[in-house]
Amino acid sequence: ELNRALAKMPPIDPAARQQLEEMTRRIVNKLLHDPVEALKHGDSTHGLAAERYLHAMEKMFHLDSGEPPTQ
Repeated sequence: ELNRALAKMPPIDPAARQQLEEMTRRIVNKLLHDPVEALKHGDSTHGLAAERYLHAMEKMFHLDSGEPPTQ
């Protein structure tokens, strides 16, 4: 998605592109941190949350249907 957005923008310098790439990685990491932790540590403190995150991941990535995810 970053490349798609950059293709629609005027050219930017390499340092600005690197900052945008890093910002994108940080946003994705923040969004996925809690769900991934709940899945990794599916213990009693995350039990129900882990089940919900797992179900959401299965739906998001079509893990239960055998079909590729849509883009």
